[in-house]
Amino acid sequence: MAYYKDLGEINYFGNSAAKVLRAVGWLSAGEEVPRGPTEIADFRLLCEHLANAWQRSIFLGWHECEFCTFSGGPSSTQYEDITIPIGTRNLFLPAGDCIIVAPSTIAHYIDAHQYAPPQKFWEALRTCPTQRSMAYKRALLEAGGRHLLERPGRKEV
Repeated sequence: MAYYKDLGEINYFGNSAAKVLRAVGWLSAGEEVPRGPTEIADFRLLCEHLANAWQRSIFLGWHECEFCTFSGGPSSTQYEDITIPIGTRNLFLPAGDCIIVAPSTIAHYIDAHQYAPPQKFWEALRTCPTQRSMAYKRALLEAGGRHLLERPGRKEV
């Protein structure tokens, strides 16, 4: 997985998207990681969003955790009744003037390695409409994400 500084531009989804997309949780073992506590209600909300996350595109493969010394980390995280595939999807959160993009590994990083995402991430998560809803799609559009909702290669008539 690529490393991006928290709230920095992310071009993982194409250079044209980088101006509106902001990275959170794209960590690397070679970079400093902010650590701290997370409220359990926030972690549950994160898990709920990740379990049904809207996807711009599908990625094949799986990303191992660079912080897990021997195992490479889990392929999924289980929290109460929620199962989240780890390293195979991304979370898009409308955040006013931008869209925050976090990999699903963020749940593992928070749970196992005490990663502390920036406050703007938590604010966006708490106000984000239900994934895949019309309210969610409207919020993506309002945050500048029209290019995310367009089908690649499809021309409007």
